[in-house]
Amino acid sequence: MEQSGGQTGGERDKNYLENICIDWLKKYVDFGREDLERRVRPEVKVWGRRQSDDVTRLHCLVYGFHPRPVDVKWMRNGEDHVPSDEITPILPHPDGTYQIRVSVEVPTKGAETYSCHVDHSSLEDVLTKKYEPDNGLSLAVIIGIACGVVLIAVALGVGICLYKKKGRGYKTTNTSDTNSDSSNNPKA
Repeated sequence: MEQSGGQTGGERDKNYLENICIDWLKKYVDFGREDLERRVRPEVKVWGRRQSDDVTRLHCLVYGFHPRPVDVKWMRNGEDHVPSDEITPILPHPDGTYQIRVSVEVPTKGAETYSCHVDHSSLEDVLTKKYEPDNGLSLAVIIGIACGVVLIAVALGVGICLYKKKGRGYKTTNTSDTNSDSSNNPKA
């Protein structure tokens, strides 16, 4: 059966696939080229949270990178790969970048050092971020102490003001005024 323009269905499909489809594909690749070739370097945050006296859970958050493929792993003493027990899926951000979090449980006490290693196409070398345990006061403790000091200062200030006011005493007014003209006093 011949279609309009003298082409059969097969000839029309062949023409579409060999010419029209290729032209459209080239246009769409050109439209998306900037996004396809975009390279955004990842940011890395590491922290730990003590689970018990013996176990600390380390987290490595890698975010703000593009394109999507990334390799993230924990290393012990810079050499031994530590198998991760929790890896989130690579999640998209509204700005077109991605994020992933990789966590591992390690002994709380020990001489080992742990670091998160990130390999991504935007990097020339593997990005390494070392975990450093927080042995000092945590930010929450520091904020709590500062708030306590402020509250004590305010309480002292209020107490001093009340004490001074009480020390001055209250002056009573004379309620029996003999010189005043009162409705109870008869006029002469």
